[in-house]
This record gives sequence, C-alpha cells and structure tokens, in this order.
Amino acid sequence: MSEAASPERTTELTADVAVRIGDVRLTARQGQRLIELCDTHITPLHFCCRAGSCGTCLMRVLEGADNLSPITDNEEILLPELTEDPDARLACQVRILGPINVVPLD
Repeated sequence: MSEAASPERTTELTADVAVRIGDVRLTARQGQRLIELCDTHITPLHFCCRAGSCGTCLMRVLEGADNLSPITDNEEILLPELTEDPDARLACQVRILGPINVVPLD
C-alpha cells in the first residue's frame, strides 16, 4: 500500500528572492538562512556567537517582516533586553521566505 502525500508535508523551497541589507542588494534562495547569505557576501550585518545569544547581529526589518521565519525562543528572550524597536530581529536566527529589506540596528 503506497502512502499518499500528506497536506502537512512541506516541499523544499527553492525560489529566488530579493534581499536588501543596507545598500547591498542580493538574491537568496527561499528558505535560506540570512546568516548563510551574509557568510558568502560582504554586508553591513555583523555576527559573533551565531546562536542568538549575543545580539551582535541585531537588525531592523524595513520591509518584508512577514517574509522572515517566526521569532525564535532565543529572540523572545534577548530582543526585549536589547531594544524596544518592534521591527528588530536577530539576523542569525531568521530564514528568508520572501523579499526583505533590512538594516543593522546599532
């Protein structure tokens, strides 16, 4: 008996999406981690712990907040300690799901 495809199953995301980080314009794979994209390009975002515990990669989402993965548990804990900005996220914690425009938040 063959197993039918379940509607809950997700397919791998592969579409290309536009990403803007400050003045840098890039193309990412849908579902790609932002930190992976920044590892292969020169961008104004900086990283340190890479695990969502230091806040070095704090950024403001100017456009496309709905195109990022949901806020992680680490972000829930750390973001209120770092900023009151409701558009803040940790770049090391997000996956790109669609077009975004972000800037470092100092």
